[in-house]
Amino acid sequence: MSSCEADLDQLEQYSRRTNLRFFGIPESEKGEDTTGKLLSIVNETMGVTPPIVSADEVTSHRLRRRMPGADAETRPRPVIVKFATADMRDVGIRARRRLRESGVGPTVYVNEDLTRRRDETTEEVKKNQ
Repeated sequence: MSSCEADLDQLEQYSRRTNLRFFGIPESEKGEDTTGKLLSIVNETMGVTPPIVSADEVTSHRLRRRMPGADAETRPRPVIVKFATADMRDVGIRARRRLRESGVGPTVYVNEDLTRRRDETTEEVKKNQ
């Protein structure tokens, strides 16, 4: 990787420092309130303290377009969540263990929002362990 590519990757990752990706959250019709769903999951299921009470502190949307013929029930699109501060995002990272323990199921999980290059590197490391 050249120095320019590394710098670009660093800048892109820095812009994602307040983001998390949620996978497995069921989809509803067009115009769904993803932020409301996320606030419910983060506050109630994950037990974030203090609770996030305002949509001003969090914004969210689905990633990617739905593929033709894709079943929204069996494979919902991921949701990207942008927190107001990196500290709020870190609270979400620490609380994701409670999400697994809550019994919501193995289908809902949370990851950091990594650049494509860093995501590929992470996957490669996981395969080699």
